[in-house]
Amino acid sequence: MSRCITSTWNSICSNQNGYLTSFMIYAYMEFPGIYGLAMVGGAIWSTTNCFAVQIMSHVGMAMFMLFASSISCLTGWAISRFGLFGVPSAVPMSILLNYNGIILLIVGSSIYPFIKVNVVGSVASDTVLPMEKLHQHTQNTEDNVTISYWKKVIAWIGTVIVGLSLGVMTTPVTLLMTRHDIYPKSSEITSPVSFHFSFFTGVMIVSVIIFIAYCFVRKGKPSIPPKIVIPSMLSGVFFSGAMACFFIANEQLSPTISYPICMMAPGWITSAWSVFYFREISGRRNLLLLGTAYGFTLFGVLVITASRVVQL
Repeated sequence: MSRCITSTWNSICSNQNGYLTSFMIYAYMEFPGIYGLAMVGGAIWSTTNCFAVQIMSHVGMAMFMLFASSISCLTGWAISRFGLFGVPSAVPMSILLNYNGIILLIVGSSIYPFIKVNVVGSVASDTVLPMEKLHQHTQNTEDNVTISYWKKVIAWIGTVIVGLSLGVMTTPVTLLMTRHDIYPKSSEITSPVSFHFSFFTGVMIVSVIIFIAYCFVRKGKPSIPPKIVIPSMLSGVFFSGAMACFFIANEQLSPTISYPICMMAPGWITSAWSVFYFREISGRRNLLLLGTAYGFTLFGVLVITASRVVQL
């Protein structure tokens, strides 16, 4: 329950400041209007984000970010490359390099589930129990292992769903920028940043709905750990600025190039925190697997990036 409390407050604090930052950008852009379709992308992100902490508690912060980033990267790439959901198809200069880069990403991503992560503490193995309680303890332990196994399976499925959601969250903005035949009102917009405020309006609406539901569950007595307030507020500012840059990257590079770069980088940074600070990943085997996965995905991103300017 404490994780749910913390994540709910973290989301509302972060999203409020992200919304304020987007409004300042909106004012700087001379109030280009609000677009309902762009709000859908923000709603998708906000809904997905509310489950992140609960999923991380079962698969680990690094594995969640790395695997979800890989799925979102492949989803965003596929939408743009094959013209899914009405998005115009974007063909890179070198299809061979682009496909090979995606294959490298898939190989690297397939390694992540085999890395063992220290996310759940266990009772000390040398605990002494009375003989009459030993059988009951053994049965409870077996039941807990079974429950933990299924929770982990559900968490991995949730990670895939999160990745798919993140992969489609910018699709509404891409449609507004490219399909003026369907959305003629957006034809006067020259920069995707004009949809930034609409995106965060969707984020904020869903965040408020989730927060109200949280207050009902807590019976009107929500609590907030003071130490998370400032970091949450700053993360909202950073995230808002990063999304504006992401929209620009999608326009200038196309999602076939920008998604692999923008989606994989956060996973690498998060996993570094996981290894060096939180110590979620340890042991020679696990670190070797992580390094191998890093190598494949990093090389894959470089190959995909090169496919935009190199013709083979």
